[in-house]
Amino acid sequence: MITERLNLNRPHVITDAERDLLKAAPEDAPALADAVVNEAEMGMAQFLEGHELGWTEEKALWIHLNNYMTPTSDTYIVIYKLMPSLFKLETLSMADPLVRKMPLSMLYCLLLDRKLPKAFRVQLAAEIR
Repeated sequence: MITERLNLNRPHVITDAERDLLKAAPEDAPALADAVVNEAEMGMAQFLEGHELGWTEEKALWIHLNNYMTPTSDTYIVIYKLMPSLFKLETLSMADPLVRKMPLSMLYCLLLDRKLPKAFRVQLAAEIR
């Protein structure tokens, strides 16, 4: 279903917030990840009009997410919210079997989750680097 709506191979711009996050020291990453999420939420707000994200969004949101000028982080956030079972960990630990198998893009999605403890997000950032 996701590939019917999103072009996961599209090129994209990298925002200053994304660049700062990817270059940051792990201990600074959670705050910078929050800045990336803030940008994504602002970019998608016009399409969501105050409701929770779902599979039945208007076509305009999917067009926005596939636009070259829309950061890929926005798409990652949408995938994370719409497909949470892909990211369900047994334990919040770098030793979790799923974390050990995750590609970097999925670790990045976890890093963008504000609900996860800061210490775990710092560990994710260190693993990504």
